[in-house]
This record gives sequence, structure tokens and C-alpha cells, in this order.
Amino acid sequence: MMIGLEQVSFSVPEKELFSGVSCSIQEGDAVGVVGANGSGKSTLLKILAGFIEPETGRRSAAPGLRVRYVPQETRIQGTGTIEEYMQAQLEDAGISHADAPAHIARACLALGIEDWEQSLEHLSGGWQKRVSLASAIASDPDVLLLDEPTNHLDIEGILALERYLRETSLTWVAVSHDRLLLENCPTRILGIDPVFEGQLQLIQGSYSEYLEERQATRERLEKLSATLKNKVRREKEWLARSPSARTTKSRSRIDSAYSLMDKLHHVKRKVRQDEQQLQFQATGRKTAELITLKDTSLSFGD
Repeated sequence: MMIGLEQVSFSVPEKELFSGVSCSIQEGDAVGVVGANGSGKSTLLKILAGFIEPETGRRSAAPGLRVRYVPQETRIQGTGTIEEYMQAQLEDAGISHADAPAHIARACLALGIEDWEQSLEHLSGGWQKRVSLASAIASDPDVLLLDEPTNHLDIEGILALERYLRETSLTWVAVSHDRLLLENCPTRILGIDPVFEGQLQLIQGSYSEYLEERQATRERLEKLSATLKNKVRREKEWLARSPSARTTKSRSRIDSAYSLMDKLHHVKRKVRQDEQQLQFQATGRKTAELITLKDTSLSFGD
């Protein structure tokens, strides 16, 4: 095990992100982290990185583990070149000045960075992201943690990153909404979703296999909800017609009835939360019509 979480819970104001979950990242794992916006994906990644302490439970890591984290938004400051920037990053990571050029060359080749002499001042947001990713790869970490790594990348950058993630033997975990990356690159999917116990589940397989598991879990919850609903109805009828039965002898059945009600409430709540997160129009905002063009024309030269 490289990184392990044991009975970890974390909440934000008025919302529990996940509760009592345990999972581990093994050497050679390629893990995609998925979930709705606001579900806690970035928080979970920071807990894995050791930047945030869980509210309950514990994070453990292999001794001397080298973890490199690339945040969703990256801003490279400075006036030097790409090579100079990466050289400084590698020195901070403990890689010698003599070994750095070979590390830089391999990482830049992997992500399609051909001109290392470009000035940092002239890099677009997409190229800054590409350089940040290359710098993390060049530092030779044991575990690479990526938060939305395709954000701001152009198509060439995305394809280069996907190719690297498919072919590398490096252990990595990536939060992403990019379904092609999730389908083609990970060998395991870690999903944060209300249908799962503790709201988190780690499965072996691709994104499509994760979706199948998620749907199967939802269907099991719906069947369980229907079964519990019938049992609770019968127990409520018994309670209503048998006030005289509320004695010490009947206490176990009464306790069982209320336990069933609590369990039904818990299951219905999980299904209801899942339904709510699929209501894309819930805010009333028409996301397909943020900008509208009508009878628009554009020309260049002739």
C-alpha cells in the first residue's frame, strides 16, 4: 500500500461529503476520481496528498513516499524559460543539477513540449498547465495526484497527457470530468456518490464499468426501499391497533419497528440525493442557452 485511508470522514458547512470510508492506493494503480460538482473530489485528493487532515479517521502513507500534486488551477510566475523553471522545481524535489536535463527531456517529450527556451511570460493558460504537468512528471514521484489535468489544455495537450497516463508505470490518481480520459486511462474508478455506503466506492475497471456498478447499486437500493416500505407499513398498522401491546414483552418488536423506519429513511434519503444530483435544471438556469448568436457572419480578407 502506498496511501491508505481508514474510516475517513469530512464535512463542509451543512453538508457531509463522505463518512467512514476506507480505501487504499496500491503501487501501479491508475485511478480516476469521479463525482458531481461539489461532491468533494478535490478535497479527497488533498487528503490523499496530505494537505488536509480528515475530520475523523486517518491517512497513512509508505515511509519516504514522494507525492506530487498538480492543482486544478496553475499559475506559473517568473520571467525565465521553461527549462529554468523546471530545473528549479527539480532541485526542490531533490534531483541533482546533473540529472535534471534527462528528467526534463523525458517529461517534455511525453507532453509534446518541444521548445524549452520559451519565456514563461508568453505562455498561455494551457501551456502553463502543460509545463506544470511536465514538471510534476519530471520530478520522478512515487504517486502523481492530478486535479482536473485536462483543464485549459488544447486537444494536442489532452492527447499527449492521455497517451502518457495510459503508458506510464507511475502510480497516479486524477480527478476528472473528461469521459474519454476516464474511459481510456484508469484501471480503477473511485466514485463519490450518495448511492454508495459512506458516499464513496472504489471499483476495478473503466468509467463505463463504474457507471454499471453505480446503476446496479441504485437498483438494489430501490428494491430495498420497496421491501422496507412494506415492512414499515405492516409495523405501523400493528402499532396503531395494538396500544395495549406496548408492554415490556412487546418492547423488542416496537424497537425493531422504529429501527426499520430509520433504515427506510436512510435508504430513501440516499436515493433522493441521487435523484437531486441528476436534475440539471434544478437552478432554473438554461445551461444550453448562456450565449446565443443569430444570423451571425464573419470574414477574413476577401
